[in-house]
Amino acid sequence: MKERGSDKRGVSPVIATVLLLVLTLVAVSILSVFVIPFVKNSLSGGEDCVKTLGDISINEETGYLCYVEKPGTGIEGEIEYRTGFSVRIDNENIVGFKVNLIYEGSSKSFQVESGKNDSNLRMLDKNFGQSFEVPTSGGTRTYVTKGRFSSVEIVPVLENGRICDNRDEIQIPQCLANSPSIEAINRY
Repeated sequence: MKERGSDKRGVSPVIATVLLLVLTLVAVSILSVFVIPFVKNSLSGGEDCVKTLGDISINEETGYLCYVEKPGTGIEGEIEYRTGFSVRIDNENIVGFKVNLIYEGSSKSFQVESGKNDSNLRMLDKNFGQSFEVPTSGGTRTYVTKGRFSSVEIVPVLENGRICDNRDEIQIPQCLANSPSIEAINRY
């Protein structure tokens, strides 16, 4: 007499091998349909950023890279500051830049593109809130922001809208006494 359940039969090695092959083919198909196009799309455009390496920089030679106290301003004895910086662009594919201004662990960010504006950032000879101009290839423009900042970093914005990771960063000193940049930065 046979006991119930003692008639166990395993999967034959041939069927097990076929099942493993089918499972592998399904996994490869899923990878090729979803993962490969995702990676290609994520990497596309990266070569554009590589082509702009070193083509955007903070120009120290203009004399406007500094912060200054704005006299006669501030509410209830608070001191108001202005910070200036100049940007040089050497690539016609760069149509703007993102600027991060940093002071004691906090930061302000602006995206500068021709025709845009911001109430806390201006060009050197314009009022706050007026339209920005971005330097053309080979050119430099100077910008002034409200506030005191200890460093500035910029990253390029390309004509295809991509914001690259390559950046230029520099410390911002206090303006030298009697420097002509003090008057220009405090204007407006």
